[in-house]
Formats: sequence, C-alpha cells, structure tokens
Amino acid sequence: MNERAHVEYFDWLRIIAALSVIFMHTAAGPLRAGINTSWHLLNVCTSLAFTAVPLFFMMSGYLLMTSRKTADISVLLRHRLPRLVVPLAGWTVVAVLWQMFLAHTLTPGAIRAQLVAALNGPVMVHFWYLYTLIALYVLSPILYGGIRTLGKPGRVYLFVLAAAVSVHTVLLTVLPDGAAQYVDLDIFGKLKIFGGHMATFVLGYLLGSYEKKIPNWLLVLGAAGTLAVISVGTWLLTVRTGEFNQNFQNQSSGFEIVLAACIFLLCKQTCNRPPRAWVRAALGSVVSLSMAIYLMHNIFLSMLYSVAASPRSFGGTVGVTLLVFAACFAVTKTVATVKPLCYLATGKTYAEACRIQKETGATFIHPFDDPMVIAGQGTIGLEIMDDLPDVDAIVVPIGGGGLASGVAAAVKMLHPNVKVIGVQASGAAGMKASMDAGHVVALDAAKTIADGIAVKKPGELTFELCSRYVDEIVTVDDDEIAQAILFLMERGKMVAEGAGAAPVAAIMNHKFDVSGKVVAVISGGNIDVTMISRIIEKGLLRAGRMTKLRILMQDRPGQLEMASRIIAAEGANVMVVHHDRTDVDLDIRDAILEITMETQDREHAQRVIHALREGGFKVS
Repeated sequence: MNERAHVEYFDWLRIIAALSVIFMHTAAGPLRAGINTSWHLLNVCTSLAFTAVPLFFMMSGYLLMTSRKTADISVLLRHRLPRLVVPLAGWTVVAVLWQMFLAHTLTPGAIRAQLVAALNGPVMVHFWYLYTLIALYVLSPILYGGIRTLGKPGRVYLFVLAAAVSVHTVLLTVLPDGAAQYVDLDIFGKLKIFGGHMATFVLGYLLGSYEKKIPNWLLVLGAAGTLAVISVGTWLLTVRTGEFNQNFQNQSSGFEIVLAACIFLLCKQTCNRPPRAWVRAALGSVVSLSMAIYLMHNIFLSMLYSVAASPRSFGGTVGVTLLVFAACFAVTKTVATVKPLCYLATGKTYAEACRIQKETGATFIHPFDDPMVIAGQGTIGLEIMDDLPDVDAIVVPIGGGGLASGVAAAVKMLHPNVKVIGVQASGAAGMKASMDAGHVVALDAAKTIADGIAVKKPGELTFELCSRYVDEIVTVDDDEIAQAILFLMERGKMVAEGAGAAPVAAIMNHKFDVSGKVVAVISGGNIDVTMISRIIEKGLLRAGRMTKLRILMQDRPGQLEMASRIIAAEGANVMVVHHDRTDVDLDIRDAILEITMETQDREHAQRVIHALREGGFKVS
C-alpha cells in the first residue's frame, strides 16, 4: 500500500470532535439539574456530541493502519508513544496540582501520592482516552500485521473479532454485579483495550479504506434516525430512573458508533477537497493543538467553575463551550511557542515536519528560512555577476529574506564592494524592523499590495545573513509600487507582481544613491488581472495621463459642444462623458459635465483646464 496523502476531511472531523467533547462536558451540569425546556435541546446536542470519542478512535485507527511505519517497533517506541505519554504526563501534573490547590492539600507528600496513583488510572475523567489510545498504539503493530497478512478478508475477520470481544462491555452494563465479573476480560484494568474502542479503532480503518460511495441522503437519514433513538432513549430512561441516564449515549450501547460512522463517511464524501489557503491555515493551527486542547479543557472548566456557576441554559452552555475552546487554544498556542514546553504540552515539536518527512518520504521545504532555498536563490547573484561583473549595486525585494540573503551572500563572497540594497513594502517591513532592533521581531500585521513580500516575521537564518551581507534596507509604499508596476508594463513590456516591482520603485523614487550601474531583481509576475486594471487606472491618473474633470456650465444649447471643442483644440482625447442637470445642489440654470480624458502629462492636463476656464467654464 502506498503511503497516504494528507486526509483533508480529518481536519474537519478533529475540529468537530474537539468542540463536541467540550460541549459534552459543559452540558453535564445542566442535564443533571432536571428536565426543562433547555434540557431537551441539550440532550439532542449531547447525544450528537458523544460521537467525539468514536470519531477520535476511528481517525487514529485509519492513520495507524495505513502507515507502513506502524509495523516498525522502533518508530512506535521512539516517536509515537512519547507523543502521547509526554503530554499526558505533563497535563496530569498540572491537573494534580490544580485539584490539590482547590482541596487545600498541596503538600509534597500528597503530590507524590497522587502522581503515583496516576499510574493506575487517570486523575481527571477525560484522561482515560489517552490511556486507552496508548494501549491501542501498543497493539497497532499486531493489528497492522494481521490486516496485511490476511488481506481484504482479514479486515472483516479482524473487525468481527474486535466486535465480538467488545460484547463484554454491553454485558457488563446489563448483567447483575455478581454475574458481570465473569465476563470482564479487561486484564489491563483502566485501559479497556478489549472494550468497544478497539472495534471502533479498526472500524475507522475500514471506513477510511472503503472505496464505494454511499448516497449522502442515506447517511443523513441513518444519522438522523440514530440520533433520534439515542435522544429519545436517554429521555425515557431519565424519566423512568428519576436522574440523568446516559446508557444510550455511552459507546457500549453501539448507537453512538453507528452515528459516528455516518458522520465519518459524510465528511469523507463531502469535505475531502483542499480548502482555501486561509481556511487550511486556520484549520491547521487548531488541528495541530487538538490533543492539547482536549487534555486541557476540563482543567479550564474546573478553573472557571471555581469562580463562577455552571451554565443552566442551552445558550449558556454554548457560550461556555466556545469560551473554553478559545481559551484552551490561546493558552496551548502560547505554550507551544516556548520550545522547552512545546513538546511537553502538545506532543509536537518544530521537528514534527522533519519526522513526517522521514516517515512518508515527503519533502518539507520552508518558504524562505532554509539553507537550500537560500542557496538556490543565491544563484541569481552569480548570474548577475557573470553577466555584469562591474555592477555597482544590486536591489533585491525582501519579505522573509530568502532571496535577499541568498543573493547578498553569493555576491559579497565574490565581490565584497558591490552594494546589496534590500527593499521592503512599508506596510510589511519586518526585516527592517528586525535589523533596527538587532534581533528578529514580528509585526502585528503585514498590509501591502506586494503580497509576495507580505511577511510579518523574517526567518532566523535569513536575518543573520541579511544582517551580515545586506548593506541597506529601504521601504516603498503601495503607491510607489503601483507606479513601478505600470512603468515596467509600459516601458519594459514586463508584467511584474508587487514584490518584483518593489526594487524598481525604490530606484524610481531615489530611496538610495542610484549612481553607477544598478541591477534590480524583478522576482515574479504573479499578479491578479483585476489588480493590474486598478493599478493602470491609478497610475495614469497619478502621472496626469488620464484626467477626470468636473465642469460647471450653463444649461443651454451649445455649452457641451463648446467644451468639447476646447478640449479637442488642446489635443486631449475624451474617453467618458457624463452630463447631469438633476443634482439638487445645482442652480436651476446650471448643469454638471464630468469628463474623463487622455492627456500627455500633468502639464498638458493643466493647459486643458486653463483653456476651459478661459472659455468661461468653472473646472474642478
């Protein structure tokens, strides 16, 4: 089997599952408070939210069962298990300290006792998921080997076996206590690997590998019907027992697995196209922290409830859910920026991309802060020196700094006397700000039409190289960039994007000493057609080659003809004419003539305006 590509719909499933887990735990209080109007809506939403756990297991099952490295025990021990165990241990310590702080039992001996107890079971109820997932990870090489050895029939056999073993979870629920002990096969205690979770784990692989398409309407119908059974069953049991009863919502009932399977397939069939770049970026940011958010959310909930009452309504529950999700994301994202804490909190490091590269054979390429990227872009400097060895200055655009650092390093090593001038957009001058500060700094925003250099934070390597080899960094604004784009189109017959035109803008506006032989690196032509149209119009207006006039005239025959004759006599060409006599601010005897005309330059436009005024017209 070929190594899988990125599974697009998993990003959506992880977001759904993460929000569902937080909602489920937030709604627990209101649901136990008694049946009211909000209770029924919360019950339906919670019944849907309980699919979070099966979905997480399904995704893990598919990812592990489709990876060739699953059979490699060394990968399991060195990479996969630490990514689960380390964050679990880290957040367990945080949870223990917080719980003991609330209980006023924060002593070294009590802390040690609680941490030892964590070896036997989770210190917070939601941590059980990681305990079980760790056990399934340990079993994954065996499951993987069984699937590969037995082939397609083996997948079915394996699932049937897992499901058959899982029957004991149902029996434990329905049998009397005295009889239940004889069917408890879970020799690993809290891990529950012989529960329904192993079956769900394998089911994820089967669903993800299933190639035939099931009609979406059938999946929606199945999901709605199952959700109705769970919701109504939960309500009836709650009424009968007099307290909130979750037997229908528990995974052991089987209904939640069916519902999760429907949602899994719906996302697979409808959400597997790559989203837009900004959507993918937002999703990726949340997905990368999903496990940390899961581990933290109940801790944050307990912190919140220590100073405020739990919500009692559906709206309050939704609000708290979103608040907790946002707070957990903000905290974990902040923690993840601290290198010593990143792996401890999230199980991920910056080297994660490198690990994925080694496991999958893919290639990770940083857009600018990479030695090979910099070296490749530096060949531009070598070409310039080959073609023009007596060049005095080279002007290069700077965003993240890859191009500038490469060109500058190459040129300076050959000809140290050649100046290298970096150009940034004034709305995204991150490298200049970093150079001024003496260290890498990040801007709050990067706003410029030169999107190729719209970078808030330069690279560490590129900053070091630019600091060493770039002689000066100047900035140009968007108007100057637009002027340069127009100049290159008209005079150079060259379509340049904003980043590519930035060096030319710096030269045209004398941002530095341009004496001698100067080379501008025009780095790209990726510009939108609509942007070109706006730039052309604005550039012509700025240069006086297109002029818009507002002429006040008497509303009588011959005035329009007279104005046209004057404009024609001065050699201007009328492009657009708009005659208006209905403006409420106009005198009843006046009219407004709005004209857009082609002119040679600003002086020519002024001559036309002067001639119109000499003819008795008021021009603005």
